[in-house]
Amino acid sequence: MLRELEAQASNQGLVGMSTGLHSLDTATGGIRLGEVWTVGALPGRGKTALGVQVALANACAGTPVAAFSLEMQDTEISKRFLCATSSFAAMQVRNSQTIRGDRWPELMESVASLSQLPIYVDSRPSLKIQELLASAGCTFGATA
Repeated sequence: MLRELEAQASNQGLVGMSTGLHSLDTATGGIRLGEVWTVGALPGRGKTALGVQVALANACAGTPVAAFSLEMQDTEISKRFLCATSSFAAMQVRNSQTIRGDRWPELMESVASLSQLPIYVDSRPSLKIQELLASAGCTFGATA
């Protein structure tokens, strides 16, 4: 416990993986190994935006990230990642006709950068909890 407190004190309050949000990392110490965080809210309240932020923070730090979505296709999730890592607005990415021709190279660079990150998306709409856990490498009955 003392080692964890020392590590937290020397790492700006972070013990686990970053959420990408400093105030949340400070309040929680980050996402620790073995923890499962569940985020729930009404539609349109920012659950996906938070998930994208956490995934990007860890993927940029070199930690492989698996994202599971039963509601959005991988193309739509990819658009969220693109908007979060570029200067493109969601409206532009939703309707690519609004992207000026001289901005397409910037779009391609953003996509190329994203493709290098260790982010894996599973958007099977019929995914069962057992399949999700198996895909995520979780095991039942593991002791801490």
